[in-house]
Amino acid sequence: MHFSKIAALALIGAALVRGSPSAADAPAVKYYEDAVSRLNAGDAKGALIQLRNALQRDPAQLSAKILIGRTYLALGQPRLAEEEILNAQKLGADPLLIAYDLARARNEQGKYRLNIQDIVPTRFSQAQQPDLWVELGIARLGNDDPDGARGAFEEALRIRPGHTGAKVGLARIPLQEQRYAEAERLAREALTADPEHVEAWFVTGSAAHAQGRFEDAAMAYAKAHERDPRHLPAALGEATATLEANKPARAAALLAPLRKQYPGLATIPYLQSEAFRAMGMPDESDQARAAAVDIIGKYVPADVAHPPSNLLLFGTVAFESGQLETAHRFLSAYAEANGDDVQGRKMLARTLLALGKPGEAKNMLSRLSAIGQADAESLALLGDAYIQLGDHAAADRYYRAALAEHNGGPAIVRRLGMTQFHSGRRDQALGTLQALVERTQGAASADTALLLGMLYYSENRLNEAAGIADRLAKDDPQNHTARNLQALIAVARGNTAQGREILEALVREAPDFRPPHYNLIKLDIAQGRSAAAGAALRELLAKHPNDVRALLESARFALGQGNRHIGIQHLEKIRELEPENILANIELINAYLAGEQVAQAGSRAAALDRAVQNNFLAKEAIARVQIAAGEHTDATMTLQVVARLAGEDPERLTHTARLQSLVGAFNDAAWS
Repeated sequence: MHFSKIAALALIGAALVRGSPSAADAPAVKYYEDAVSRLNAGDAKGALIQLRNALQRDPAQLSAKILIGRTYLALGQPRLAEEEILNAQKLGADPLLIAYDLARARNEQGKYRLNIQDIVPTRFSQAQQPDLWVELGIARLGNDDPDGARGAFEEALRIRPGHTGAKVGLARIPLQEQRYAEAERLAREALTADPEHVEAWFVTGSAAHAQGRFEDAAMAYAKAHERDPRHLPAALGEATATLEANKPARAAALLAPLRKQYPGLATIPYLQSEAFRAMGMPDESDQARAAAVDIIGKYVPADVAHPPSNLLLFGTVAFESGQLETAHRFLSAYAEANGDDVQGRKMLARTLLALGKPGEAKNMLSRLSAIGQADAESLALLGDAYIQLGDHAAADRYYRAALAEHNGGPAIVRRLGMTQFHSGRRDQALGTLQALVERTQGAASADTALLLGMLYYSENRLNEAAGIADRLAKDDPQNHTARNLQALIAVARGNTAQGREILEALVREAPDFRPPHYNLIKLDIAQGRSAAAGAALRELLAKHPNDVRALLESARFALGQGNRHIGIQHLEKIRELEPENILANIELINAYLAGEQVAQAGSRAAALDRAVQNNFLAKEAIARVQIAAGEHTDATMTLQVVARLAGEDPERLTHTARLQSLVGAFNDAAWS
């Protein structure tokens, strides 16, 4: 948002009439006039210094007190701006001079209800009313009153037909209601009238982002950020969209200066963590994620409650960083402040599901359905909740409804496809993802296609997997993940020489991308080249001692060589680093059971079950420990839960039935 030169001149004129200093305070006048010039030139920091100088010379200079509020707005500090404007109001500032700035300062802090209560545009001249109507519209939209917001924006346009802010406000309504194409159309109409309007570019980027057009979104966000370097949401939007466009190195480059500029914002190191992970740099990813968690740990919800969106932001980053209890605190506070906010309820529901509280998640999401605000993602989350509750018929209904009402971008459909896959409906999942590939374009389509290729590979449908991997690698030779998949497919087809050639080329071209390193080690083991595999593992762990994947492969290698002590040692280290790592925990439990260390296996299985509640593999491990301990009655009860968690997966159900038969629970086995 830019300071208006016309407004500055008006403020000077008003000051000369109402509150100019006496002739004895001429230096204060010069400081003030220089501050106005600096602010008009975009030097808000310099203006702030000069205004402080003016007030030091003349503490009663009302015009400087008003302008210092505007300067704080230009510096992106709305809380300080509101304080200064209210101080000026107490000292008798004319409401004509402060109403708009006060409204802006409060909207930027999320104090929407206060603005709705206080803003009365009709009390002011018709020339001032349009800006106040727009701020009132923003407040109403922030308070979940789209109809009231529309009325305010339309009133601004009635008075001033070309008001770009009002046009952008109208674009924000369909954006909030997930009618993204309409939002983008309206925002572009606003840009036609004013190509320099920051918020119009930002809404354009947001709408493209939600539609899965990540490169278009990044470009629009960049234009917003170029026009206002202090527009942090635009800067973060550009980095996020760039990351989702499969350009992690570019995203990391965008985030590096932001982290220096905003060292206390947890979102930035969190996004850096995601970028480094996509670049195959797990150590750097772990360090950035730890920094995000450290920032969040310095606050309690009350510290960041204004604006309330901070609570949602902190809760989301905590959730994505695996800090579930912390996420629950921030998101619960946000839900309390914004009870029917869709995004907040969905994030809180995800957290509750991750904490193994599907009943609470179901209740949280059912409220959205009751008030007619359920979208595709919330319906999918309801399906997830019913999966955890063991009601697969209800889960199916919600998944189908989510697909039928899909309007939230490709990420939801990808997630639905993966949920279908993990619940045993693999053909349906592959069909869902294939349809998504066909109806999206660019990076969004490539991202889904790569996921689909990996699933085809996991199902041993190598021809379909190869078709996808070959196309992606041809379209983008820098797509290292696609080329890594090509190597895996070649090995699976028996062409190990070709697979090794691809992997070795990847190691040379992208030494920080670690998957080909792991796969070369696995290939060496498979071909009996134990010395080479062992040397490569030792070298990798010497460079990256906390690389979980390297530790896992090293543990498997050691166990395969009969060295249970080293194997268990590596698996225990993974458990310390990632208590919720299901695969490593299961392999650790298996290693203890193989050595008849049932007590140790039992303690690890119980810890895993606490960490990842209502998980099939964790419960199944507990059942196997109980069987090994001869506790068949307990195992029978545990296996009933295991059967419920198996969903519709035929392999899991068959495996469960075998275990049930082993303990003599033949009726249960027949049901499974």
